[in-house]
Amino acid sequence: LSVDDNLVNHIVVENSLVPRGYKVTTCMSGPEALELIDSRGFLPDLILLDCMMPTMSGCEMCERLRLNYPCNTLPVIMVSAKDQEDDIVKGLKSGCNDYLAKPYGVNELNARIDVQLKLKYLWHLEIQRMLSDRSAILQVPQALTSGGELSIHERTTVLVCDVQDMLMYVQK
Repeated sequence: LSVDDNLVNHIVVENSLVPRGYKVTTCMSGPEALELIDSRGFLPDLILLDCMMPTMSGCEMCERLRLNYPCNTLPVIMVSAKDQEDDIVKGLKSGCNDYLAKPYGVNELNARIDVQLKLKYLWHLEIQRMLSDRSAILQVPQALTSGGELSIHERTTVLVCDVQDMLMYVQK
């Protein structure tokens, strides 16, 4: 998902990513992007987010995103003409995973996207591994069953977390 108020920037992104097999969806503002994300049944793999936009800045949009979507499930690369250290720090503190200053080279954009997608994939694999390691000891509570079949909602997510093992990963 490319979020930028400048059509030329969308074209640059599309020219870089479409030949690599990516589907690029574009939004011209933060509110439009948030509405799109909330209305879809799935998240984009990654967001390229312009920092300076009218109505809602990229930092504001990123802060709102992070209320519902953590960094490991929805990577955000903030893209901006602002390249001073204070601007970069502000962008990172708003919750973006990476910050790319304009003008940028296509190879740098591709490399940063590849890194974020690989990190997201590795995080997903680690969660799957942790859940499969624990699945042998998990029991479905009697309250969730009826007549021997699970009675669940279509959009139910269950997170089982062993805090002690998670501390090991945080301390690394």
